[in-house]
Parts: sequence; C-alpha cells; structure tokens
Amino acid sequence: MEWMKAVLRKGPSPTSDTPPAPTEDELVQDEEGYPVILSTEREFLASQGLMIGQNGAALYHGTTSPPKYYDFLYKLPTGINMDRGGFGHARDGTNFGAVFDGVTAGGRVNAYAAQAFAEYALRWLAVHKHRLHQIEGERLHQEVHNLFRQCIAKENNPGGNMQAEGGSATGVIASCHRTQRGRLMLVGATIGDASAIVVDPDGGCRIVSRYQRSCASAKDTGGQLTMCMGVHGDINTFSEPLTEQSIVILTTDGFTDNILQSDFSNIIDVILRAPYFDDDPAMRTSVDSDLSRLPDLRELRQLVGRLESLDSVPCRSMVVRVSNYLKWVTRALHAREQDFYALQIEMRDTTEALLQKQAELKRRKAARLEQDGADAGAGTGAADNADGAGDCTGDGGADQRMNGERINGHAGGDGGDGGDGGGEIAAEEAEVQRMQEKIKSLEVDCARLRQQQKRHRVAGKTDDALIVALRPVWL
Repeated sequence: MEWMKAVLRKGPSPTSDTPPAPTEDELVQDEEGYPVILSTEREFLASQGLMIGQNGAALYHGTTSPPKYYDFLYKLPTGINMDRGGFGHARDGTNFGAVFDGVTAGGRVNAYAAQAFAEYALRWLAVHKHRLHQIEGERLHQEVHNLFRQCIAKENNPGGNMQAEGGSATGVIASCHRTQRGRLMLVGATIGDASAIVVDPDGGCRIVSRYQRSCASAKDTGGQLTMCMGVHGDINTFSEPLTEQSIVILTTDGFTDNILQSDFSNIIDVILRAPYFDDDPAMRTSVDSDLSRLPDLRELRQLVGRLESLDSVPCRSMVVRVSNYLKWVTRALHAREQDFYALQIEMRDTTEALLQKQAELKRRKAARLEQDGADAGAGTGAADNADGAGDCTGDGGADQRMNGERINGHAGGDGGDGGDGGGEIAAEEAEVQRMQEKIKSLEVDCARLRQQQKRHRVAGKTDDALIVALRPVWL
C-alpha cells in the first residue's frame, strides 16, 4: 500500500493555491500502521504530561502555574493548559511538529483555538509539508500565511461546547526534510513568541526563530492568530541546516522566558544533558535555596554535576528535563502564588456568601414588614369589635367583650412571634457585618503578601509550557 493512500483517502481541491488539510477521518495512519500524528487531546483542558511517539519524538505538556490560580480565575482546580500541539512523521522518515500557545485572557476559548490551530497545522504538514521545502523568502512566507489563514477559517472552528471563535494563540510550525542533494534542512515559521531551537551534536544551540515583542513586557505576544478574525503581527520564517544528530525543540514562552538570555544556548545544552533534572524537584529530599534571579551557566553547572553526551539522550528524557528545570526555577514563585490565590479564593467565596446572605436578609425583612402590616390590620379590627361591644347590654354584650379580648390577645401573641423573627434578622445582620470585616482583613492580607513578594523577589515566571523534542529523521 502506498503511504498516500493510507494517509489520505481523497485529494485536496486542485483549485486551491494552498491545499487544505485532510480531515481527521481522512488522516489515519502510515503504511506501517502507526498514527501519523501524536498531539494533545482536545477533550482534556488540563495538562496531559509526557507523550512519546513511534518516531522517537516526545512532548511534555505541563505547567508551573499553581492550582489555586486556575481555581481563582476559572473555578477549575484541575486547570487549563493553554499550550497545545504535537508532532508527526512523513513517508521519507523525516519529522515535523507544531506548537500553539493560547493567550491567557479568555480561558477556554483560547485553549480550544490553540488546539484547533495545532490539529489543522499537523494534518496539513502530514500531507503537504513538501510545499514548504526548497522555497525561501516571500514564497515561503506566502505559503505559511495561506496555511495560517486556513487555521483561523470558520470551517476550522470546532464550535459547540468547544467554541473557539475569537480565541487567539501564538505558534510555531516546523518540518525536517532532505534536499535533492541529500542535505537535511529545517524549514518553518513562527508567529508571536513561540520558538524553534536547534541543538547541534557539538552542544551548540541556535534559536532559529526570532520574535519581536512590541514592548519589553512578557505579556506582549508579538503576534497571534485569532479564530475567525485574522492573522495579527509578523510571520517569521526560517530555513536552517541540520545533521541527523541534531535535535529540534519547539516550545512556548513558558520555557524561553525562564532561561537567562545572556547565555541562552549553553544553558539549554546543560539542561538537556543533565541527569539531575530527571527527577521532579518536589521529590528530592534536599531542598535547594530559593533563587532571587534566573541561574547563570556557572551556577547551573555547579548544581547539576555530571552531564551526558547529547547523542545518548532520548527525546523523552529531554522534554522531562526541561519540565523539571522549569519546576525547579519557579518553585518559590509557585508557592507564593499558591498562597496569594488561596487568599483570593477565600475572599471571593466569602464575598459570594455575603451577597447571598444580604439577599436572604432583604427577603426576610420584606416578609417581616408584610407580616407586621397584616398583624396591625388584625389588631385594629379587634379594637373596633371591642368598642362595639360597649353598646351592647346583657349577656350578648359580655360575649362581644370577651371575643374582642380574645382577638386582641391573639394579636399580641403574633407580636411576640414577630419579636423572635426580629432576633433572627438581627443575628443575620451581625453575620453580614462579620463577613464584611473578614473581606477587609483578607484584602489587607493580600496587599501585605504582594508587598512581601516585591521586596523579596524570586526567579522565574509561572506559566504553561509545551515542549516538543524531535530528531530530523526517525528511520
């Protein structure tokens, strides 16, 4: 069976300048029976951990953001990982990958958009990646731009309970291939602050995708795709030589923002080669001191000790090591933010309970006023009956007076019950006052904690991170 028949059951439209990606049903497996693509799963919003492909590639889908952060923003203790992507392999044995990072604001919609962009790009690369090969400059830019336009098209919006319209993400796509002369090359593009990194066998590291943030803030993405709306910012294309021993890293700013930029290349090389980072920092018996800044190369080398040869490190170990490095460098900030958001959640929950209590108190007061009005009407009627009894003589008049006294006595009894209700309302008013005071106290605690964090700065930036590691060739 030819590979194209196994992957694609019907061809793309011949009238399209850039052919569309095959659907999920059309894209199944290669001639060996392996899935062509392995990626994050759309049904799960939370981090999905380590994934290893038949082609030797691997990804790690994790986060350093504290659980309380997601609970506070989205009321989802399990979290939302905005980073989405995966990798695949082609008939000639070369690999490809795509990673997209949903921008933080907006929650689910951006995670669904990032997932939809990643799925479409991976399916397109599985069949059409050759269209990016052996072209450069404006032609390569136009081909990628057309692909990104298809990613954001309304036909690619999953809709329903995964509605992604208006969702935005940065991203990177990359494809390894052999030239007609047999040289290995990496070609691809980024939009925004996602990155493609090539690590050479000698330990040299090249950031082959460069992004420009419009300001000096990490909150600025530098560009993004927005579902059903547009391609915003510059598309940065790249074409770089590889060897069979090269490693290609595709990642989001959750990784690159936590590397000291002045020695970026050497630090990444150490992280990938250090068995020290095979273990989760939380599992270590010894606790490293908190970092007030990102570690430089000398400090990192002193910490990790022995380094392995890069060609002996599988991709699955590389992505795990990067993930554990991120946990290590952000662990102090992670703990502080967990405490801060725990206070925020307590304040939020107390405020919500206060609003419910105030609404209930208002309802009870209204009911009390209505009851008081009814009781007052009953008392007035009883008094009129008693006055009328004074005009009567004999036993009949006495009976009237006795009836009036009974009615007045009953009204007084109701007043006593109303007094009990007034006590309950007073107790609820006191509870409302206590809750308001607690909220003020929590606000003071939050402000104090933030001031402490500013005075005692710790390293890192907590964020989602998706790391894909692949070698150019899997056969």
